[in-house]
Amino acid sequence: MHSSMFFRMVLKNPEFNIVSKAGDPTAQQYFKRLIVTSIMATDMGRHNRLVGKLKRRVGSSIKAREKPEEITDFDKFNSLKEKE
Repeated sequence: MHSSMFFRMVLKNPEFNIVSKAGDPTAQQYFKRLIVTSIMATDMGRHNRLVGKLKRRVGSSIKAREKPEEITDFDKFNSLKEKE
């Protein structure tokens, strides 16, 4: 809802249409996705899931730097899974 409101307001006024200033259509789609993701990240219903994902990534990164021999196949799988 919030992102659709944002795009309605921005797209109807050329002076504020920052999406069109992103350049080619691929860049515009990326920018739109970035805006939607940023707005959705403020949704408290998703907050805990996003924080948990961040903690797992940071933990895996620290573990890989400190003790690379202890990285398990499960850690590698989770790392790949989160990149999708």
